[in-house]
Amino acid sequence: MVNESFETFVAELDGERIAQTISPFIMYRITPKCIIHFIDTEYYVKMNVSSTLIYDLNKFHQHSQIELIHVWSDLWYKFSTVIKNRIQAKLGNAKKLFARNLSIIKLKQPETKLFLDKYHLLGTTAAYYKFGLIQEQQLKACATFSKARTMYDGPVYYKSYELERFLVDPEYSIAGGLSKLLKHFIQQTGAKHIMTYTDNEWGKGNGFLKLGFKPIDTAKYQTMIYDINTGTRKQFKEEVLTASQKLIYTGGSTKYILDLR
Repeated sequence: MVNESFETFVAELDGERIAQTISPFIMYRITPKCIIHFIDTEYYVKMNVSSTLIYDLNKFHQHSQIELIHVWSDLWYKFSTVIKNRIQAKLGNAKKLFARNLSIIKLKQPETKLFLDKYHLLGTTAAYYKFGLIQEQQLKACATFSKARTMYDGPVYYKSYELERFLVDPEYSIAGGLSKLLKHFIQQTGAKHIMTYTDNEWGKGNGFLKLGFKPIDTAKYQTMIYDINTGTRKQFKEEVLTASQKLIYTGGSTKYILDLR
């Protein structure tokens, strides 16, 4: 089904609809290397959609140069400004900053939560380590990390950390931003093993590959509950659904590892 506000946004980007049969939802070509797949959530829950729809579409495009972005209508309604800015950044239209001109600070939980809840589609986490990049006392990016966890996969035990969130103010792109924050974290903690998860609805994780991360596992989908009365979603935890609750299957994630041992 057509979403007029999203179609207006696509028109502003000089995008166009694609004639295709691989998805029941509308796809738009924004540039020769960028396609947006717009999923109407209300329509989705009325259909018998494969749980691996997004995974299958990503796999179809994995060996191409195309960046495939999946946008759900319920998220568009709530976070349209964030999504617009994030897409503009993907297209190279965001204001450009260089990490070498920004300062690193240690963040506290309240300011981290405010930044992540405002700009990140998944919100904040209770991360132990929190660092930011600032320009003239304005926070432009942050990275949050877990405490070390003791792991074992043979032959010895080791400590592993998780990069839980990396986020740039969606009005900007920061060249070298993730690299600078990651190096600072490693210097502060001596970390030799870092894992992270990328959202498969927003691209291929190329930025992590360039920093030496390696993909080791992909979840084909994540099961969520969508409430048709409230328009809200939450993670499915095997509970019994009410009449207004329907299951949706999002794009899952890919696990990446940076192993410096």
